[in-house]
Amino acid sequence: MEAFCEHAGVIEAAPPSFNVNQVMSPSVSFFIEPDSQIKLIGSFDKFCGSDFINAGCFFPQTSLPQIDLLKVCNSVGTVLYEKGVMGHVTIDLISFPNPEDPDAHPLF
Repeated sequence: MEAFCEHAGVIEAAPPSFNVNQVMSPSVSFFIEPDSQIKLIGSFDKFCGSDFINAGCFFPQTSLPQIDLLKVCNSVGTVLYEKGVMGHVTIDLISFPNPEDPDAHPLF
């Protein structure tokens, strides 16, 4: 923990009941303009050839049908712009069925 706090890093995780057939990997790409405007480029679902290995993509993403992608892009893009980031950005998400209601909107 000391080394992580000193040098930083990324912690990656999957839901505890990881099942390749239930967990989806949607991504959304956007562009941060120099004037802070955020422009949605597109979205896609990745599919795995084996655990955590991307084998390809389906365009557009359909694993989160009710998500407001522009809202997600604006939330992340605003923070990135405040940190001096501009240009192309892709956000990788993970979605999985709601364990309390399998017919409900997927969680992410």
